[in-house]
Amino acid sequence: MEYIVSIIIGYLFGCFQTSYFLGKLIKGIDIRNHGVNNAGASNTVMVLGFKYGLFVAIMDILKATFAVLVIKNFYPDVTNAWFLAGLGAFLGHCFPFFMQFRGGKGTASLVGAALAIDVRVGLITMLSGMAAAIISDYIYIGTLTVLTMFAVSSFFYDYGNFALIVAGIMAAISILKHLNNLQRLFKGKETHVSDHLTFLKRKKK
Repeated sequence: MEYIVSIIIGYLFGCFQTSYFLGKLIKGIDIRNHGVNNAGASNTVMVLGFKYGLFVAIMDILKATFAVLVIKNFYPDVTNAWFLAGLGAFLGHCFPFFMQFRGGKGTASLVGAALAIDVRVGLITMLSGMAAAIISDYIYIGTLTVLTMFAVSSFFYDYGNFALIVAGIMAAISILKHLNNLQRLFKGKETHVSDHLTFLKRKKK
């Protein structure tokens, strides 16, 4: 029963789509029909501006963090339930029921879940992803690093095979959600981190 409760609570938290609500509130638009056509923080930066994109990123992290913390309070000794709450939040972000199951790509929510499960796991996951994105100049490489390091660090800190299964599910869904990015990367057309910085400078002018 605790597993079912955990994934449902996580999913409901994950369904809160800050970017979607901001798009409606600020410009009266469905943000998924603009920019790169998803309800994520990076697309919010492109469509609404940096400060809104930053706010969305923070909220996407926090909603998963809160979901896991709630479950940790309910089931303090059932670590598998914590991972399921994180998975639920990730699924809610990617597939929100009230948006025809078309949400974001889930990277920020994964980081938020990792931070709540174990701060060490979360910091390794987040910082390694940021470093990989900056060094490679590709956000997608950073995303792949986040997926990998979440699994590796969870296993390293003795969360067992169940953590690897959850991490694997998240990775598989994330890769599917990022197929267009992967195709563009192979073709040399994927946007760079520096492209986003240049875009922000132009927006300010």
